[in-house]
Amino acid sequence: MKQARRTLAALALALSLSPLRAQPPGDLETEAEQAAAALREKLPMRADDVTTAVAIRADGAEFVYDMQLSEVIPPDQLEARQRLIQERNQAGLCQGQGGAFVRRGGSYRHVYTDPEGHRFETRVARCPPAE
Repeated sequence: MKQARRTLAALALALSLSPLRAQPPGDLETEAEQAAAALREKLPMRADDVTTAVAIRADGAEFVYDMQLSEVIPPDQLEARQRLIQERNQAGLCQGQGGAFVRRGGSYRHVYTDPEGHRFETRVARCPPAE
Protein backbone atom coordinates (compact mmCIF):
# COMPACT_ATOMS: atom_id res chain seq x y z
CA MET A 1 0.00 0.00 0.00
CA LYS A 2 2.80 2.45 0.90
CA GLN A 3 4.62 1.56 -2.31
CA ALA A 4 1.55 2.26 -4.42
CA ARG A 5 1.13 5.67 -2.77
CA ARG A 6 4.78 6.55 -3.32
CA THR A 7 4.58 5.46 -6.96
CA LEU A 8 1.56 7.62 -7.54
CA ALA A 9 3.07 10.59 -5.72
CA ALA A 10 6.25 10.40 -7.79
CA LEU A 11 4.35 10.21 -11.06
CA ALA A 12 1.98 12.99 -10.05
CA LEU A 13 4.98 15.16 -9.19
CA ALA A 14 6.59 14.41 -12.54
CA LEU A 15 3.39 15.32 -14.33
CA SER A 16 3.04 18.55 -12.37
CA LEU A 17 6.50 19.54 -13.58
CA SER A 18 5.71 18.66 -17.19
CA PRO A 19 4.89 21.11 -19.98
CA LEU A 20 1.17 20.39 -19.48
CA ARG A 21 1.29 22.83 -16.59
CA ALA A 22 2.26 25.72 -18.86
CA GLN A 23 0.07 24.80 -21.83
CA PRO A 24 -3.09 26.78 -22.51
CA PRO A 25 -6.12 24.70 -23.42
CA GLY A 26 -5.63 23.39 -26.93
CA ASP A 27 -4.91 20.25 -28.84
CA LEU A 28 -4.69 17.37 -26.35
CA GLU A 29 -2.57 15.20 -28.63
CA THR A 30 0.04 17.93 -29.05
CA GLU A 31 0.08 18.61 -25.32
CA ALA A 32 0.48 14.91 -24.55
CA GLU A 33 3.35 14.48 -27.01
CA GLN A 34 5.19 17.56 -25.73
CA ALA A 35 4.80 16.50 -22.10
CA ALA A 36 5.84 12.91 -22.86
CA ALA A 37 8.95 14.16 -24.68
CA ALA A 38 9.93 16.32 -21.70
CA LEU A 39 9.36 13.48 -19.24
CA ARG A 40 11.35 11.00 -21.37
CA GLU A 41 14.45 13.10 -20.67
CA LYS A 42 14.07 12.27 -16.95
CA LEU A 43 13.83 8.50 -17.44
CA PRO A 44 14.39 6.10 -15.91
CA MET A 45 12.52 7.61 -12.97
CA ARG A 46 12.44 5.69 -9.71
CA ALA A 47 8.90 5.93 -8.35
CA ASP A 48 9.45 3.89 -5.18
CA ASP A 49 11.51 1.00 -3.82
CA VAL A 50 10.15 -1.47 -6.38
CA THR A 51 8.80 0.60 -9.29
CA THR A 52 10.67 2.47 -12.02
CA ALA A 53 9.15 4.33 -14.95
CA VAL A 54 11.24 3.16 -17.91
CA ALA A 55 9.33 4.63 -20.85
CA ILE A 56 6.62 7.15 -21.58
CA ARG A 57 4.91 7.94 -24.82
CA ALA A 58 1.81 9.65 -26.06
CA ASP A 59 -0.70 7.58 -27.99
CA GLY A 60 -2.98 10.31 -29.23
CA ALA A 61 -4.31 12.04 -26.12
CA GLU A 62 -3.28 9.17 -23.84
CA PHE A 63 -0.08 9.05 -21.81
CA VAL A 64 1.33 5.52 -21.69
CA TYR A 65 3.85 4.78 -18.93
CA ASP A 66 5.87 1.55 -18.95
CA MET A 67 6.58 0.68 -15.33
CA GLN A 68 9.16 -1.96 -14.36
CA LEU A 69 8.67 -3.72 -11.02
CA SER A 70 11.72 -5.15 -9.26
CA GLU A 71 9.69 -7.68 -7.28
CA VAL A 72 7.84 -10.66 -8.67
CA ILE A 73 4.08 -10.55 -8.27
CA PRO A 74 2.63 -14.05 -7.97
CA PRO A 75 0.07 -14.63 -10.74
CA ASP A 76 -2.69 -15.18 -8.17
CA GLN A 77 -2.05 -11.67 -6.78
CA LEU A 78 -1.94 -9.74 -10.08
CA GLU A 79 -5.63 -8.88 -10.09
CA ALA A 80 -5.61 -7.62 -6.50
CA ARG A 81 -2.48 -5.55 -7.15
CA GLN A 82 -4.03 -4.09 -10.29
CA ARG A 83 -7.18 -3.05 -8.41
CA LEU A 84 -5.17 -1.42 -5.62
CA ILE A 85 -2.95 0.54 -7.98
CA GLN A 86 -5.92 1.47 -10.20
CA GLU A 87 -7.64 3.05 -7.19
CA ARG A 88 -4.48 4.94 -6.21
CA ASN A 89 -3.79 6.12 -9.76
CA GLN A 90 -7.41 7.22 -10.17
CA ALA A 91 -7.37 9.22 -6.94
CA GLY A 92 -3.97 10.79 -7.52
CA LEU A 93 -4.22 11.61 -11.20
CA CYS A 94 -7.67 13.18 -10.89
CA GLN A 95 -6.20 15.97 -8.79
CA GLY A 96 -4.45 19.02 -10.22
CA GLN A 97 -3.23 19.17 -13.80
CA GLY A 98 -3.68 15.43 -14.34
CA GLY A 99 -7.38 15.72 -13.58
CA ALA A 100 -7.76 18.76 -15.80
CA PHE A 101 -6.15 16.86 -18.68
CA VAL A 102 -8.50 13.89 -18.18
CA ARG A 103 -11.59 16.10 -17.91
CA ARG A 104 -10.69 17.62 -21.28
CA GLY A 105 -10.63 14.15 -22.87
CA GLY A 106 -7.11 12.87 -22.16
CA SER A 107 -6.19 9.67 -20.33
CA TYR A 108 -3.35 7.84 -18.60
CA ARG A 109 -2.36 4.20 -18.97
CA HIS A 110 0.30 2.52 -16.84
CA VAL A 111 1.67 -0.86 -17.93
CA TYR A 112 3.38 -2.68 -15.05
CA THR A 113 5.75 -5.59 -15.71
CA ASP A 114 7.55 -7.69 -13.10
CA PRO A 115 10.89 -9.53 -13.56
CA GLU A 116 9.11 -12.72 -14.69
CA GLY A 117 7.10 -10.89 -17.35
CA HIS A 118 3.79 -10.82 -15.49
CA ARG A 119 1.89 -7.73 -16.61
CA PHE A 120 -1.10 -5.66 -15.66
CA GLU A 121 -2.39 -2.26 -16.69
CA THR A 122 -4.28 0.59 -15.11
CA ARG A 123 -6.12 3.31 -17.00
CA VAL A 124 -7.53 6.63 -15.87
CA ALA A 125 -9.91 8.05 -18.46
CA ARG A 126 -12.55 9.71 -16.26
CA CYS A 127 -12.36 12.02 -13.29
CA PRO A 128 -15.14 13.57 -11.22
CA PRO A 129 -15.93 17.22 -11.95
CA ALA A 130 -13.53 19.69 -10.38
CA GLU A 131 -14.84 21.44 -7.29
